[in-house]
Amino acid sequence: MDQIHDDYSFIGCSFDQNGTVDGTTMTVRQLTISSTNITLDEFRKRDGTSSTVIQINGQDAIVHPDGPVSCFLETSGPDGALDIQLSIVQPHSAEQPCGNIKDIANVVQGAVSGK
Repeated sequence: MDQIHDDYSFIGCSFDQNGTVDGTTMTVRQLTISSTNITLDEFRKRDGTSSTVIQINGQDAIVHPDGPVSCFLETSGPDGALDIQLSIVQPHSAEQPCGNIKDIANVVQGAVSGK
């Protein structure tokens, strides 16, 4: 999952988690992790009041839902920012996508920064 534009770029990976729903195996969660040259301040300006400032491994991060099934979290990264998206695609799920994204970001950001 790479995107290159005139002023910014993303490079990353997407992961699907399969589960069984009503006897059928299907994707129930999707996780996308990208590194981008967009800074955390640029994400703050873009997302405005829809984001909440939190701490990830002692660094500022912003988290914001994207509808009822997706959540984004951005924190400082080696190229500008790390952009993490968690989506719940399982039908009838009561799981909140912003509920687990901080734990995921702590692991990813820690691995990328070497902490």
